[in-house]
Amino acid sequence: MVKTKLTGFLIAESMVALLITISGVVIMALIVGQSRALEQKMEEKTDRVYAWHVMKKCDLAQITVHNHVYQLVGNKKVYDTEDKKLIRSRNNGFLIAEAIYSVMVTLLIVVTLQGLIKTITVSNHLQHHTDDIVFSYVQFNQFLADEDVKTVFAFPEASNSRQAAVEKVTKDGESNIYLLTHYKNMIRVTTPEGGHMPLLLNIKRAFFVTKNRQIKITITEEDGRKSEIYFKLDPIPKKKEKNANKKIHQV
Repeated sequence: MVKTKLTGFLIAESMVALLITISGVVIMALIVGQSRALEQKMEEKTDRVYAWHVMKKCDLAQITVHNHVYQLVGNKKVYDTEDKKLIRSRNNGFLIAEAIYSVMVTLLIVVTLQGLIKTITVSNHLQHHTDDIVFSYVQFNQFLADEDVKTVFAFPEASNSRQAAVEKVTKDGESNIYLLTHYKNMIRVTTPEGGHMPLLLNIKRAFFVTKNRQIKITITEEDGRKSEIYFKLDPIPKKKEKNANKKIHQV
């Protein structure tokens, strides 16, 4: 009699453990699905804000971001030709700052979810992406807008389809040339001292177009998605003075 009760207790205990395990797996699957959906939604919003900002700043009619072609409509509207959507700005704050805020919120949520997802085996195979296109754009623009910078303009003599060169002149008159290049699977900035700053990873192909006041990089990521990155520069001086401190770093 005691054995029968004990056996029944073990079976019941096993059933409860099985139900808890199944519930845990279902909950984690829902978390994974929702986190991926959230990432995609936030990336799309960030891409639209980035597209609007760059088209306004660089005076463009359209731009491609992650296989979506965005067109500028008026001052506050962006048309997504892929999803057939017309997105209107809510207010004058529809700027790149919104995109960065969206990325940071997404990153925070993803990091939190990753902590939960690591409790199951499949978490090792999950990959979460933030909007690297926007991050690289902001990172290089911050580099161009350092406090000690007087002007930054294109340097056509060292530019071609594989790289873009910019000349950066400080307020003290020191002039250096930096190269944006596609190296292995990254877009990077090489410095006169020989170092480099990675801007964008997981790049399969990149094509550079450099002209007065603008750099355009057409990229194809390893997952096949295509995007365009534009950087607005100062106009090339009509008479560039020779500077003895100039350093050109070729790769």
